[in-house]
Parts: sequence; C-alpha cells; structure tokens
Amino acid sequence: STQSTWALRKQGIELPRAHERDVCNFLKEKLCTVVGDPSEMTDEPSAPYVLPDGKSVSLGRERHLCCEGLFNPSAVGLKSPRGIQSITLESIRKCDADIAPLLYGNIVLSGGSTMFKGLPERMIKEMTALAPSERVKIFAATERKYATWIGGSILASIPTFQDVWITKANYEEQPQCIHRNTF
Repeated sequence: STQSTWALRKQGIELPRAHERDVCNFLKEKLCTVVGDPSEMTDEPSAPYVLPDGKSVSLGRERHLCCEGLFNPSAVGLKSPRGIQSITLESIRKCDADIAPLLYGNIVLSGGSTMFKGLPERMIKEMTALAPSERVKIFAATERKYATWIGGSILASIPTFQDVWITKANYEEQPQCIHRNTF
C-alpha cells in the first residue's frame, strides 16, 4: 500500500487520509502484478482506473515494483535483506531434515498479498532456483485471501480446542496467560 500511495503522489494525486489506505489497497489488488523476472518490468501503463473523486490514474512500473518488494525488499527501499522465498527456504531448513521434502512439496500461500497475479508462478520459480534438488510444489487456493480466518474458524469450532481458549476475562485478569496456554 505504501508503494501504491507513492505512485499516486508521484502523479500529483493526493487522497484524503481517511480513504487513502482503502483506495491504495484496491489499486494494489486490481492493478499490480508479479513479473516472472525483474527484468520484465515495464513502464507501460496499466488500464486507467477512476478514483472516487473522478480523477483517473494509471500505474506504470510501480504496479510491478509494489509486488517486487515481496521478493526483493531493497527494490522498494526496505532494509530487509530477504524476500519471501528466502524466508520460506530458511524456515524449511530449520526443520528436521527428514520432513524437508514434505515441506518443499506442500508450500501453502495464504493472505491478501498472495493474491497478486503471477505470485504463485514466481514463488515456484524462486524456490526451485534456491533448492534445485527438491521437488517444490506451491498451493495457492482461490480463497487464500481468507484462508487463515477460515482455518481459525474451523479450529475454533472443534470441541476439544475449546479447552485451550483464553477468554477476555482470563486475559484481563492475567495477560501472561497467553504464554502459559499456548501449545
């Protein structure tokens, strides 16, 4: 969203603060795409989008840079040296070596930022490059934007899980109960 805001300001478009985040998130979701290779980024503008105030906006290279930050944070001015592919690889390598092949073959994308067009394909390309001897498989369900909420809802509905719930009253009485009641 920060990258989308920057792209709009660069075009001389200022949004009211109350709507800025919503409009930028919408633009990000509708116009931004992940390229298979950073060298494929183009300045060719996207189809114009009409903002709530009637102004029209098109994003050029910014529509790719916004997503490139997931794989190469320094491309958008962030100080993190690792993208999502490196963090995923590091997480798998920290696990027991016996289950690593299962983990490489069951990478699940979930959450709003995984909804970018081209992200699953780029992720598999990046992971395969980092771990060429592994059989990498990416799962990107169409409902992945809300997958964590759906999973939480399912988990919360299991009767045996209710034993480990922390009520608001428990938390207000002893906030450290979160550390004690975790798995």
